[in-house]
Amino acid sequence: GGETFLLLRDLRGNWRQDLAALIARVILTEKETAALERMLVEEGTRFTAQEREAVLQQARMSLHPSGEIDQDRRAKIQKVVVDYLRGDSDISLDGLFTFRLGEYREELQEAVERSVDDFLLEKEFNEFIGFLQLFIEAQEPRLEAVNVVFNETGSPVLLDGVGDPIRAGNFGHLVAEMIEANVSCDDLVLSALISLAPREVVLHGVDRGAEGETARIIRRVFESRLASCNGCRLCAGGPTAVVLGGKKAEKAPG
Repeated sequence: GGETFLLLRDLRGNWRQDLAALIARVILTEKETAALERMLVEEGTRFTAQEREAVLQQARMSLHPSGEIDQDRRAKIQKVVVDYLRGDSDISLDGLFTFRLGEYREELQEAVERSVDDFLLEKEFNEFIGFLQLFIEAQEPRLEAVNVVFNETGSPVLLDGVGDPIRAGNFGHLVAEMIEANVSCDDLVLSALISLAPREVVLHGVDRGAEGETARIIRRVFESRLASCNGCRLCAGGPTAVVLGGKKAEKAPG
């Protein structure tokens, strides 16, 4: 709608704090919602209605993590309003928002930009996962089962179905190419696992890294082939290393 004006000429007494609290609440609800929507449009990325609402919800949650109005932010806005009321007899909420609350507007803009970036990264990640799932489904499994064990440092290592180290002979060309490209150990293990396309994947060592990014990808990519382990010798101790170049790892304690 149009601008909202509050006429204050006839008010008397100690009214500024209560009125400023009311105005701050209006700004943090109605004005904030409209501003976030406008900023998202101005940001330029094209979203579906469902995607747009998801981005806005993420922006709102970053501004108010508890789900309630952020009290620190409300106190800051209320102080600006009180100071303004001391020097003017009427107030435009739109003018106040535009000209007196620059820091707050910057916070909104940053929340929108951050939420857009996070949403696009997550969307790209989901598309990547979908591609890997299609790739694996098209592959003939090269092993029936693979144990993914997170060692003492939280890094994943691969063992076959009976607990022996998986040798580079199973995917030697892949290892050579990735080592030459200076790929990280975690990425090397993940790529090897995808190349093997086992019928079953078992994660071990949930307290040593199985909640990290590599495990997250493994869980998503192999979700239909994932088996849970409720505790075994690999979970208890785990191997100290598996060298994909072919050297045998130390076996887990029996």
